[in-house]
Formats: sequence, C-alpha cells, structure tokens
Amino acid sequence: MASWKDIGLLLLVLSIRQLHATPDGAGDDACTDSSMMPGHGVATQTTESPYGIELSQDTYSDGESITVTLKGSQPFAGFLVMALPANDEDGEAVGSFMAANEMDKDYVKTQCVGGATHTLNFSSSDPQRDEIVLTWTAPNIGVGNILFYATFVQQTDTFWVKVPNEKVTQYVEISEIDDKDCSTSSSCFHNCEESECDDFILKWSNDSSSVITIQLQGSLEDGEGYVALGISPGQTMDNVTIIACAKDGDMLKVENLYAETYGEPVANTESVVDIDDVRISMQDGTMTCQFKYNNTKAIQIQNENTQWKDLSEEFYAFIARGAYSGSIKQHTETPMISAQKFTFLSDEFVVEDISPDDDDDDDSGGGPVGGENAAVISSRAGYLLTLTWVLLASLFY
Repeated sequence: MASWKDIGLLLLVLSIRQLHATPDGAGDDACTDSSMMPGHGVATQTTESPYGIELSQDTYSDGESITVTLKGSQPFAGFLVMALPANDEDGEAVGSFMAANEMDKDYVKTQCVGGATHTLNFSSSDPQRDEIVLTWTAPNIGVGNILFYATFVQQTDTFWVKVPNEKVTQYVEISEIDDKDCSTSSSCFHNCEESECDDFILKWSNDSSSVITIQLQGSLEDGEGYVALGISPGQTMDNVTIIACAKDGDMLKVENLYAETYGEPVANTESVVDIDDVRISMQDGTMTCQFKYNNTKAIQIQNENTQWKDLSEEFYAFIARGAYSGSIKQHTETPMISAQKFTFLSDEFVVEDISPDDDDDDDSGGGPVGGENAAVISSRAGYLLTLTWVLLASLFY
C-alpha cells in the first residue's frame, strides 16, 4: 500500500508535468531556447513529420514581411515557430510574427520575442486545425540568410521538434538608387551631377492610382541620422506630411510624421494606415529606403485627418536630413524643395525654366530669392521640371 508520502510525490510530478504540457502555448522563455523542445516529459517522434512550413517567397529585405503557413496532412493541437540564422540553428530568433488575418488572431501568441506559439483557443478548437497562417516581419537591419523552424504538437506525448523549412530564405540588400534608373518607368527628384549623386535621390512609380512605390536615398554626414521627404501644399512649413528614414542606434526605421506649422513634427496619428512594405538599409553612410504609399487609404481618412495627402493632387516636395535622437531634429543643411507643385500620379510635367535669359543683364539668378539651379525631376513622359534650392529659415523648427 502506497504511503501518503508516495502519493504526494506522485501528485507533485503530475502537477509539474501539467505545467509543462499546458495547452495555452509555450512559455515566454521558449523563444530563448533554440532547441524548441516541449517540456512534455517524453521524447520527440523520430518518424518523418506529417507537418511542414510553406513560405510566400524565398528572399527578403530589411523590414519586409513573408507569409508563413504551418500545415499538415493531419490536425495538430499546438505549435512553436521561429526564424533562426541559416548558419547557426542554435542562434537567437530573429524578426517577429503575428497572425496573418483577423480571424486567427485569437489562435496565436506572439509575446515572446522572435517566435510565435498557439493559444488555448487553437488547441481546443473543434474540429482541430490542420493549418495556421502567420506573417513574419524581418528586422530593419539585415540579419543574413535565415531558416524557418517549427515544432508541431499532435497531442501531449506525440510531437515533432524543430521541423525545418526545406529551403533557406535568402537575404537581399536594397540596391542603392542610381540616377540612371530615372527612365521611362520612374520619376525622380535629385541633384545628381554627371552621374554622381552625393546628396539625395527621390524616385517614385505607380502601377495604379492607388499604390505608389517611393524610394528615398541620402548620404548622411557624421552626426546625421535621417533623410526625410516632406509633402506640402505650399513652400512653407504648414500642413506638411513627413516620411523620415532614420537610424535610431542599431535600428533602422521609417517614421510617419506631421508638421502643422514650424516646430518639431509629431507622430502621425494614422501612421499605420497607408505606409507598408517598408525596406531600409544603411551602407557606407548612405541610407536607402523604399515603401509603398496607399493613396486609396489616404483619401479615405483625409476628410477627418489632413495629416495624410491625396497624392493625385499637386504638392511641393521637400528633402532634408539631420540628426536623430529619439526623434528627428532640425535639418543640418538647407533643405531642397521643388520649384513648383507636381503630382506623384502624373505622367507629364510642364517644363519650368527658372534660368535667366541669355540676353538678360540681370545676374541675380532665376527662381526664388537666393536660389540657383540644383536639380531636375525626370518624368515618365520624358519632360523635365527644373528645381531649385529654396532658402527656408527652417524645415523642422
């Protein structure tokens, strides 16, 4: 006959096992253990896994998102998924996961950094699921080639550990923008001279009236941490939408800001509405970023929030750079601004000649006061819009 001591020990063991085999997903510390082994007290299966990982693409750039589908020929009650360095499967998990659609958000826990696991709703779903779709977002600083791994739990004592994706996901750096790319497929705003673009290039294109792909590149000096695009109805700092590509310590990011008038810009209250597919890199002091501007969504919220602009309308473009310390600071050099308004959706630009006439004895220069020819916008229809330096007292202050 068992003693009370033996019964108590048995209950303790069972309670410990229950803690490790909780149906509410892996614990918060699971993402720090690259073994991805459940604490179920039994060994993993050694047969071929009936489950696998499917990806929407096999390359990625900084800040880019990939759709990750966990699926199998049989239902499963739990999972843990991570992205690890391809050359170090014992390394730290990278990037972040979230449910790919609204109806699955109650089935996924993502509070552990770098991974995702199931919730009680997933493990108790009836019937059990044989698929879950997630979105993985890459860090804003390149981490090299990666490999996705997942542990699949069929039931407490039946699971397959660290099942890899079949193919390494290759890291692709964002290419620096060349002014030669300003051709019949893109429009550009730059101050390149003889194919040398030491300052900045703004390039954009659109496949439709709803989404505009914008690329911004700037060379940063010591102490500088951002290059920014300002979109304004006038040539002063009033009602300006600002998109800044910034370096915050070791992190690269794109910030959406708004300046009602002169002064430090504030975060856009609708910052997640119409900027997505962000990619950003920093190489040898040159920052390059790319993002998509969803003009349809911007129009939808414009009636209640003027911080976003309908880019089918005409605006001036500002380009500035400066220091970054928790937020963008005053520009370090006089910003560039287009000499006239233009639309990001137009195929044509009207030529504006701001140079003085050859026979004019006035040598004060063309364009606004203090300006000189400095850049051109090349349109997709082959027209040229000459731009000028505009001396403003301040862009951000």
